[in-house]
Amino acid sequence: MKVAIILMTIFLVGAFALPTNFDARTQWPGCVNTILDQEQCGSCWDFCSVESFANRMCITGEASGSTIISPEPILECSRYGCGGGYPKTAWNYLINTGGTTCTNLCKGGCAPYDSGAGTSPACHAGKCDSGAAQPVTYYAGSFQSLSRNVNQIQTELYNNGPLQACFTVYNNFYTYFSLHPKGIYTAESGSNLGGHCVKLVGWGVDSGQDYWLFANSWGTSWGDSGFFRMARGTNLCGIENQVTEGFTKKQTIAHGIAMGTINITNEIMTGGWTNQQSVEDFEAEVIAALDLAIPEKIVDHIVRSVETQVVAGINYRVQSVATLEDGEKVKVVSQIHRNLAGEISLMSKHISPL
Repeated sequence: MKVAIILMTIFLVGAFALPTNFDARTQWPGCVNTILDQEQCGSCWDFCSVESFANRMCITGEASGSTIISPEPILECSRYGCGGGYPKTAWNYLINTGGTTCTNLCKGGCAPYDSGAGTSPACHAGKCDSGAAQPVTYYAGSFQSLSRNVNQIQTELYNNGPLQACFTVYNNFYTYFSLHPKGIYTAESGSNLGGHCVKLVGWGVDSGQDYWLFANSWGTSWGDSGFFRMARGTNLCGIENQVTEGFTKKQTIAHGIAMGTINITNEIMTGGWTNQQSVEDFEAEVIAALDLAIPEKIVDHIVRSVETQVVAGINYRVQSVATLEDGEKVKVVSQIHRNLAGEISLMSKHISPL
């Protein structure tokens, strides 16, 4: 009985020792400030992982605060790329193969981000884009899933540094933050557009609303200079079900974890394609895809399928049968991108006669 009381006291002290508001940017100045841009590639799972790893190495003194670990080698050389993946894939690569650096917000250096248009070059593991050997290779130590317990998530973030968090993106996520870049997203609505992963860097309370603080990978012009807030404690969009943690080598040793441990219980693919059942909800995107793919006048069309992909904006993959002005019918498979400003561009098209 006495032992049980002591253990309960330790648990309560640990829980109440957490601050009401916490921001990794101020807790570890210079370690958690960089915002990158994944552009048109479904690489969120990779970005949040390499950024968390770089942040944690800065926190432990294993790398400088200016170090950016490139997501590009992982996209090129793992089994997953711009079509979506898992944080565990990125961390497994960092543990076993190691990561190298990029510079200028990953536009330059040894391994710049070359996949922004939605496809990745061929793998050249161990080499820079120039063909030279990597100047340095950083190896991670271990990786694990966290439970849905909010206190555990906060404790790991507070003690060890940024985490990965994945969630479902709905239509109103984009509209909300275009109107309220510094607001707190509290309710989902609209179509499920797909999964997305971000870096969890803090929490707090604002006007009675508990929130999580995240760093996105959509550049600094989105949200609050690239950061955003969502409701905490309600598992909004499944965010608290999909939190994971990767450790540096130094952290792995300090926690007594076997080097190379991968302990996963609840990961789902993010950054991939989501089939839309209600294609009529995407009529504007269908028309835009057809107009960009076929310059000829279209008199009618039948939509076969619409798929969406959450990127820095939204990618749409549309399959349609179009009837042209001369009566010819063609099958059209086109992929378009709507950027964060709402501008639509054609990524690819394939037209074949029926």
